[in-house]
Parts: sequence; C-alpha cells; structure tokens
Amino acid sequence: MTANHPPPSAPPPSHPTTGRLVPIVRDAAVIAAVGSAVALVVNAVRPDRFPLLAKEEIETMVPCPEPMGTATAIAGSDERVRGTTTLLVDARDAEEFAAWHPAGAVSFPFDWLAESDEVEQQAAEVAKAIAKSRRQHVVVYGDGGDPDSGEHWAALLSGAGIKNVVFVKGGASALGQPGVAASAGADATPAGGVP
Repeated sequence: MTANHPPPSAPPPSHPTTGRLVPIVRDAAVIAAVGSAVALVVNAVRPDRFPLLAKEEIETMVPCPEPMGTATAIAGSDERVRGTTTLLVDARDAEEFAAWHPAGAVSFPFDWLAESDEVEQQAAEVAKAIAKSRRQHVVVYGDGGDPDSGEHWAALLSGAGIKNVVFVKGGASALGQPGVAASAGADATPAGGVP
C-alpha cells in the first residue's frame, strides 16, 4: 500500500518587482536631492545668481511686430482705378495676371507664406516701381477672396511707408468692366515691370 503524503505546501505568493523597485526609487530620490543641492550651491556662488522666485512676471509669448499698415477699400468703379497718376498693382499670382488683368496693371504677386524679410524686399521693389513710374497713388487688387490678397498687400505696402495706398474691394472681379484686357496681350506688363 502506498502512503498518502500530504501535498507540498505552496510557497507564499511573492512579487519579484516590488523587491527591485524600492532600491530604484530610493536611488532616484537620492540622485534628485543631491543634484538639487549641487545646483543651489552653484547658484549661490555665482556672481549673477538666478532668482529662485521671480520678482516680476516672465513673458513667455514674445509678440512679433506686424508690418501691417492701414489701407482703405475702394469700389472697382472708383476713378482712382483708372487715373493717370495711379499705379495699378495686381496682387494675384502670375498665372491669374496673365489670364486677365486691367490695362496698365503691373504684377506684384502677394505671397501668403513669405517671411517678413522677403515681404520687406518685395515692398521695396514696389516702392522702386512707384518711384520709377512717378505715380502718386497705388491701387492694389487681389483675388477678392476672404482673406483678400489685395487687401493684405495694400496693408503691407502702407506699413512699409508707401503713401496713398488703397485696395479694390471685391478684387479682380470688381474690375471686370469695359477697358479690361481679356487676355495677356500687347498691354501685358511682366512681374515688376511698370508701363
């Protein structure tokens, strides 16, 4: 006959990670405390100490200067659009300018993604074109969208110090009346050119 032996008792449940986690947390706390103490001592010995508490509020958002000025909206039927003392600036891209533009308009496409130094350079080019043409007014028209490239270009030109800048409310579509070149023909002026 065989003897019934009682089953071996199971070892108590153990958590192997608990035993290893305690020294890790302890070591991390010691390292953080020692590091903080060293930083405080180094800061205390520095001639130009960092303040532990700010005496004044620190501005975290640095405002970027906007080069925008103000430009007045005019209707496409305004007499300044066709005036002999007016430089008519097309702010749409070159393809749109080539497809349709009023007679005598010059193309200076507005770049929505241009950096501020590029915008300043473009504004300087427009200023040179205005000086070269000896025109007294600048009428800018764009795509007429929302936002309107013509309105933004006019505001940037105004912000660059160019005087008498207005924009056509409604953009190119507001100028679609007699006297408008239907395609890029003999009166087409290349980008940056002045008639």
